Amino acid sequence: MALNVHALSESLACSFVDLQCPNGQFIYVSGEGLNASAFLPLCGGLLQAQGQYPGEMRFSFSCKNKWGTRITPMVQWPDKSFTLGLSQALAWQRSGLMVRPTIQFSLCPTFGGTNPGLWAELIHSLKEELSLIFGYTFVTHPSAFASISFGRSKWNGNVGSSRVVMRVDAPLSSFGRPSFPVQINSGIEF
Repeated sequence: MALNVHALSESLACSFVDLQCPNGQFIYVSGEGLNASAFLPLCGGLLQAQGQYPGEMRFSFSCKNKWGTRITPMVQWPDKSFTLGLSQALAWQRSGLMVRPTIQFSLCPTFGGTNPGLWAELIHSLKEELSLIFGYTFVTHPSAFASISFGRSKWNGNVGSSRVVMRVDAPLSSFGRPSFPVQINSGIEF
């Protein structure tokens, strides 16, 4: 268990407290509130709870079936919505002693809440540090998107600090305009 406390100055007012334990983390940020996340291995899957006070809570259970399909039912509160995430690797490539997915399809319908609808994406990892992502969202304002990711990122299954993600979002209705966000190192966004 680790405890990190960062003080604003020599006063006793804390701006940031981070408490980590083996199955979760609690973070208090002055002015923002308390963020908490916890997980528990259960029945061959992973039960997770994430939330912010004041704010919303999310409960999910993630598991894989014998065909490699990742199934993740999720409940958001107080939004009162239910999401069923389905993810399937369609092609694999050997990387040293391990095998990694090179083409992956994800489908995520959401029922209830403030933004019900369907989200789908196809991820193609050309190399270990290069991914192409194509997707579609059918929600209140439907849109299509395409993205390219350079470097190690969450999309191609790697962990690292160096990455650049360029994305194009195009609305499929008369509402909104196309956008082109660029993200660098997951911390700076234009």
